Formats: sequence, C-alpha cells, structure tokens
Amino acid sequence: MEKFIEKLTKYHFISYLIPGGLIVFVEQFFLGISVLSDNTFINFCIIYILGLIASRIGAIIIEPFYKWTHIVSYADYSDFVKAEKIDSKIQDLLEINNLYRSILGTILFIGIISIYQNFSQYCVWIADHPLFITCIILFIVFSFAFRKQTSLIKKRVEANLESESEN
Repeated sequence: MEKFIEKLTKYHFISYLIPGGLIVFVEQFFLGISVLSDNTFINFCIIYILGLIASRIGAIIIEPFYKWTHIVSYADYSDFVKAEKIDSKIQDLLEINNLYRSILGTILFIGIISIYQNFSQYCVWIADHPLFITCIILFIVFSFAFRKQTSLIKKRVEANLESESEN
C-alpha cells in the first residue's frame, strides 16, 4: 500500500481524495449511508473512486455548463501549452482550479445521491435496481470522461507539434 500511495501525485490527492473523503463524510453524517469497511485499503479505494467520480462529474457536467454560460472561459489550448512551458506556476493554478471543479462535482454528486435516495422511496423499480442504475450512470459519465480526455491528448499533441514546427 505504501508503494501505491507513493506513486500518487499531488493532483490525485487534491482532486480525488479530498472530494472522495467529503462524499464519505456527507453520506455518513447527513444521509446515514455508510460505505466504509474495516479494511484500510478498501476504504482508501472507495474514497479515491468516489473522488474520481466527482472529479469526472465536474469535468463533464460542471465545466461545459460553466463554459456554455460564460461563467468561465479558457485560453486557446496551444497558447496554454506554450505558456505552461514558460511559467511553472500555471500548473499549480490549474491544480487549484481542478480542485474547485472537483468540489463542485462533489456537491452535484451528493445532490444526485440524495435525490436518488429520496426518489427510490416512491419508485419500487428504482429501489429494486440500484446496481443497474449506478452502472448505467457511471458508464455514461466515464464514456464522456474518456472522450474528453482523448480530446485533450489530441489537442496537446497538436499544440506541441505546432510549437515544434514553429521552432
């Protein structure tokens, strides 16, 4: 477990473990849902995965919504790649920005859990099929996350090749 923890980056701690821990706390304290076990490694994985889910919700729901409503705007990606090479502080600012987005995703995720918990009392089918519903929702979330990540990789490759050809 120690070697696993050593390989985690600061980004993973900030963007996944903090939101995941917040989700577990809110679920237990406010919703009466306990997802932790007696196994420390399993608990770590649960918190990490819940944080990962919240982070992806932030990336594929919150971020596009904020861009669409012009609450936030981004620099051109090729400009970002060039600036990142010049100013190392941009990476730190980006990590903080991603934490805020993950916290927003966490809040939305907790809201979804609360709505599901309340709505399942009135709909027997939903109450009887929580695993199916969870799998469908997670499949959709991570399909969009995969698509977004692939797009970011492509943009970064193109920006680096463009930068290389200019030099």
